[in-house]
Amino acid sequence: MIREILILAWKNLWRHKIRTILTVLAMAGSLFLAITLVNMSKGSYGKMIDQGVRSGSGHIGVYRQGYLAERLAEQSFSMDDLLEKIGRLPEVKVALPHLQFSSLAQSAYESRGALLFGLSPSKEAPNNPYIQKIPQGRFLLDSDKTQAVIGVGLAKELRIKVNKSFVITLQDKKGELRIEKLKVVGFLQTGIKELDNSLVMVNLPEAQNISGYTGQIHELSILLHSAKQQKKVFPLVKAMLSDRPELVAEGWQKAMPNLSNAIQYDYTSLRVILFLLVVIVGIGIINTFLMSVLERTREFGTLMAIGASPGFLGFLVITEASFTGILGIILGWIGGCSATYYLITHGLDLTFLMAEGQEFGGVFFDPIIRATWNISTMVSLSILLFMICLGASLYPAWQAGRIDPVKALHD
Repeated sequence: MIREILILAWKNLWRHKIRTILTVLAMAGSLFLAITLVNMSKGSYGKMIDQGVRSGSGHIGVYRQGYLAERLAEQSFSMDDLLEKIGRLPEVKVALPHLQFSSLAQSAYESRGALLFGLSPSKEAPNNPYIQKIPQGRFLLDSDKTQAVIGVGLAKELRIKVNKSFVITLQDKKGELRIEKLKVVGFLQTGIKELDNSLVMVNLPEAQNISGYTGQIHELSILLHSAKQQKKVFPLVKAMLSDRPELVAEGWQKAMPNLSNAIQYDYTSLRVILFLLVVIVGIGIINTFLMSVLERTREFGTLMAIGASPGFLGFLVITEASFTGILGIILGWIGGCSATYYLITHGLDLTFLMAEGQEFGGVFFDPIIRATWNISTMVSLSILLFMICLGASLYPAWQAGRIDPVKALHD
């Protein structure tokens, strides 16, 4: 019985080849777009998150309670043996200590507000993507004492060149003004206007010396080998802080709320678009199968006259819809996987729209977009589309079962 239905459904499907092909292509096209957009979005989000965590907060950050909300200079803490303990975790790639202060940068020509950022050059250089963009000069060395790397925008405002000096002024731990003369060894270009116009990078010991916060940091940025390890490592880091209640561990989502919120908003918009696309395809499928049932009224009436049950006819229509859905999904996967592979290997170059990239959620957005595989979502989209195809066939199947054989044959 089932074999006969399958054979009959397959033959019926190709009685109107053009209509069947158009319906299959509509489903395949929608799935192709959905797979491509989802994989491209995941690749973009992953790249932005990776760039964000490597340039600042890390996958996990350790802070004094309240620091992320208030960013006060006095909310610093001593690393003690914390850096060594966290560094021993196999999932941890590197732990980066940071110290930062609001300050005033002055040259012989101008003065501008600046962000003094203390770091460990040898640890930061291989991991921070912003440090790899030094248009002039060089980056800091661990041996540098009164040298600095400053943003290109700040250098322009101060009218200062490489190997020239400027003065940094800030309020130290005792509340007194501290002034330090620094020599510029290089310019930094992050692509983020706010940073390029304010950032002053110095060695961590130099920042501690200028500010008077000896042995203190504001942030311990923990980079993992993979973002997927965050859920595993996070409770381990929290356990290490159990004897230091003044400290708290936070994920990058809390440390970089602008990026997290921007990604959530963008992904929500994408889901709305995909939902509308699926609804449009579903309406088209309903129309296609309803037309098929109406055109075959006499045929269905004949089948019922020779003993076919309403359930048989309904199941026949649903089977035809299933074949259509399977064909559409197969073609959609072929197209979506091909497009994803291309975007992974070659990327989508949008430099004609934004030659130098732009900021997105506080992170530099690379104009070359690359995708990544998101198999679970691809499978979910395929199942959803197949269920919509089956659901769209239920009303036509019900209509087929309600056909009056006498009236159908008379007509």
